[in-house]
Amino acid sequence: MWFTKVKYVKPSSFSSSKVTNKQIEYTLKKGFNDAECQEWILKALKDHKVLSRKQINELLWNKLPIDYTDDQRVRKIGNLLTKLRKKGGIYTDENRLWHLSEN
Repeated sequence: MWFTKVKYVKPSSFSSSKVTNKQIEYTLKKGFNDAECQEWILKALKDHKVLSRKQINELLWNKLPIDYTDDQRVRKIGNLLTKLRKKGGIYTDENRLWHLSEN
C-alpha cells in the first residue's frame, strides 16, 4: 500500500480586527461632516445656553479629521460658526459668547 504524505496547509484566517481598525482609521481621518458638527454646536447651546469660543473649540476639536493642523481646526470651527450665524441659528453677545437665536 502506498501512502502519500499530505502537507497540511493552515487555512488563511480572516482578521476582523484588521478590517475594524481600517474602518476606525478611515472615520478618524474623515472626521464629522459640517452638518454633524453644526448639530453638536446647536445641541450644546440648547443644553448650556451660552458657550465661549474656547468651549466650542473643545467640543469639536476631536470630531474634525485627525490630519488637520491646529490652525486648520480653528479656521474650520470658525467657518462652522459663521455658517450658523448667517443662517440665523446663533449669535454672539458683546462679551463674544455664543447663544442660540430665539427664532
